[in-house]
Formats: sequence, C-alpha cells, structure tokens
Amino acid sequence: MADGATMAVTRALRKRPQFLRDLVQSASNTAASNVSGPVDIIGAALRAVGVPVPTDAVGGSEWMARRGLTAPVQPGAAQVTGDTLALLAPFAVAAKAPQIAAGVNEGKDAAVALAKRHAEQFQRYNQALGPAGASQATVWHGSPHKFDRFDSSKIGTGEGAQAYGHGLYLAELPDVARSYSQAGDSAAPVVKNWIAEAADAGYTGPSAIDWAKSQIAQRLEVATSPGVRAKLLDAASRFDELAGGGNLYKVDLPDQQIARMLDWDKPLSQQAPEASAALQGLIKGAASVRQTPSGAWEVLGGPNASSISFLDKAQADEYVTALNRGASTMPKDAASAYLLAQRRAGAQAASDVLRQAGIPGIRYLDGGSRGAGSGTSNFVVFPGGEDMLTILERNGQPMGRLSSLVKR
Repeated sequence: MADGATMAVTRALRKRPQFLRDLVQSASNTAASNVSGPVDIIGAALRAVGVPVPTDAVGGSEWMARRGLTAPVQPGAAQVTGDTLALLAPFAVAAKAPQIAAGVNEGKDAAVALAKRHAEQFQRYNQALGPAGASQATVWHGSPHKFDRFDSSKIGTGEGAQAYGHGLYLAELPDVARSYSQAGDSAAPVVKNWIAEAADAGYTGPSAIDWAKSQIAQRLEVATSPGVRAKLLDAASRFDELAGGGNLYKVDLPDQQIARMLDWDKPLSQQAPEASAALQGLIKGAASVRQTPSGAWEVLGGPNASSISFLDKAQADEYVTALNRGASTMPKDAASAYLLAQRRAGAQAASDVLRQAGIPGIRYLDGGSRGAGSGTSNFVVFPGGEDMLTILERNGQPMGRLSSLVKR
C-alpha cells in the first residue's frame, strides 16, 4: 500500500500537472543555460577569428532549444521554484520534482525535509571549498615527497633554490609544478637510470619495472658503502612512486590571499601599502646602539650580519648615522626591494616580517610568461600560511575535505 507521502504526490499530480511541468521545465532551462552560455560565448569568439563553428554547436542555446531542454515557461511560483532547485541541486531535480510539487501543494513537511537535505549538501560543499564567500584559485605543487598537508619545516627538501623568497612554491600551470616533482630527490636518478637500462635491454611495460627492481636488489647485496646503500634502499622503498614521476598536488589557494601577495613583476608603488612599509623597515636604516655590561657600545639593527661594538659612544653614534643614511634608498621595483631586504635581514626573516604585516606570499610570472610581461604565475606562500592551502588531489586522487565530500 502506498504510504501517506506517495498519496500526497499522486493527488498533487492529478490536481496540478501544469505546475509540475512548468517547475521541471524551469529547472531544465536554468541548468541548460549554465552549459549553453559558455558554449555560445566560445563559439562566437571562434567565429570572429575565422573558425567555422556552427551557430547550433552541440551544447549551445540553439541546440538546447531544438531538443526541448529549454522552452518558455509561464511566470509564477513554478518558475521560481524550478530555478531555485536547479541552482541548489541540479542532480536532484528530476528525481525529486514530484515530491517537491506535493510539498508545495499539500506535503509541506516533505518539502521542508527535502530542502534541509539539499541545504546540508550545499553547506558541505561550501565547507570543502573554504570560508564562506571565499573563492579559490586552483594551483599545483610538485614534490618528490608524499604528504597529506603542507609543512613549512620541509622547505628546501625539494628543488631547494628558493629564488623568489622563502616559502612553499606553487604554480598556476600543472606542467610547471610537475617539473619540480622529483627535483632534489637523490633517489630519483637511480630509478630513472635503471628504467632506462631496462629499455636498452629490450624490456617494456611491467617487465621493465620488474627487471629494474631486481637490478637495484642485486646492487644492494654487494654494496658496502653506507652512502650507496642508503641511496639504493631509498630507491627500492619508493620505486613505484619515483617511477611514476614524483607527486603532483592540486591545491586550492584563496583568491583574497593572492590579491594581498607581493607582486614580483610590478613597481613598489603598485604594491599593498603593508608590503612597502614592511620592506622599508627591513631596508631603511634602523640601526641603534646600546651599552653592554662590559661598558662597550654595541650596534643593533644594522643591515650587516656581524655585530659591531665600539669602546667610544661618539664613534658608535657616528657609525650608526652613516649606516642609516647609506641604507635609506629604496629600490623602485618590488623584486629588487625584496632581494635587498632578504640580503640585509635574511631570507626567513624577510618572509616572517612580510607575513606579520599581512602579506601572505609572493606572486611572480613563470618562465613561459616572463618574456611577454603577462600570463600565468607561480606563487610563494610564506611559512605560517600553510593552513590557507587545501590539497584537493594527489596524483589525480581526491584528498582532504573534498575527498570526504565525494564519499558522502
């Protein structure tokens, strides 16, 4: 026997068939427009440059209309309800439309319960993306190491150059990040060399992997040098990982954090005031003197790494004056200012001072864009900012909060 909810749905269908049709058609119109809009724009752009793309391209608005996926709907409650459902949960509209119609007309409790379930799903999705209202940029990180979250204590264990500041490096292009996935890993060349030897010996596919592993095992049996043995053991224990080309991470970096970063390729005058002030504090003279218990006068806060002391305070004051005067000139471009600050304060201190001033990192054009002066960028997130990074995938496999959301 049909339960109460089913009976309510049946009564609603008998009484309001036009309402249900309009509701579902409105939901279809909204969902289809999310697809057809971008297709129409891309098609128009291609036609403008001479590419013969038809006006009724698959997925476009004309294509949708001919197949009944979009059609006019009488304005009213059905249209509003269908539009809302399509935006909130497009995957559930077709399956839940009868229950929704029944809830609108008679089964209010069922409609409230359904809306609550959709709201919970939407909330989980927002939580997976980060703070409410925060948009995210998808960036990439390549590393020889496998991990579940970023750890600034591991900075320098990869490629290690840190040429654009002290921090965690990410790239807008996956290929740029992939190029660093095995950089700095001493075991990676061992694995690559033996795979190459296997190919030269005529092995392919899985047989090449098995042969390379056996060669490493044989070398371990006869190796006596502790250093050689350690490298071979590392290669053997991580063979499959290294043979696959290291690890590529897909990461969310909040747009608002990118907007506050020091832009390496722009003048200092176009940076956030906090960035300029922090760099000036590191570059401009801030030296002073203090008397030590021994009676000498010690210079503090100078740009030089070694401490300097004077027996005569007048000499110490004169030195500090000259020191501060000579350090007062600020470079005009952000890159030169940061590098000068880093030389005077140290790489880690420069990153710490900027982060404490509200600057989360550095943005700079990647190698393929630098010559043109625009294009795709790389990013440096200063130590202490790891929590702003959400790992979405590792080597194509979902991770973290989005992984748990998918499982639900």
